[in-house]
Amino acid sequence: MKTRHSGFTLIEIMVVVVIVAVISSAVVPMMTKTTDDLLSEQADRFVALVDLVQNESILQSRQLGLHVDAQSYSFLQREDKSNNWIPFSEGPFRQRKLSSGTKASLYLEDVDTSLLAKKEVDAEGKVKIKPQVFILSSGEMTPFRYELAFSTGSRFKITFDAIGTSKIEKLEGK
Repeated sequence: MKTRHSGFTLIEIMVVVVIVAVISSAVVPMMTKTTDDLLSEQADRFVALVDLVQNESILQSRQLGLHVDAQSYSFLQREDKSNNWIPFSEGPFRQRKLSSGTKASLYLEDVDTSLLAKKEVDAEGKVKIKPQVFILSSGEMTPFRYELAFSTGSRFKITFDAIGTSKIEKLEGK
């Protein structure tokens, strides 16, 4: 009486293990990002959005603004009737939250704007948001420095001059 055994041979299993190892060795380095990579992406995104909002301001002949806090940033537009600044609620200029562990600082003339933060409340009890950076329809903007820092110590500095030219630098040390 012959019994037939079904299953995989050791050679077949070893071939599958080798194939999986080769594929994973090619994929894993692409999936792991360092904190420098993450901050660099956030810095590049910020620069691209500021360039885009500057172009939008010129094309629409409107004054726009930028408001930054420690965990997010948003672009603002001036409401025609009330002269209040309101954030864009959707589209590319919507509020952007930074990834967890990331902290941002905005400097105007080398002064941290968080030191100057005053919250104003309107008649309805809503907090009024005012831009810290003005983006004019002429293409000019308030010169500023934006810094991104990660809890591990990685830091990037982005500077914008009055005509919107940007420069990104990686800062060493704390």
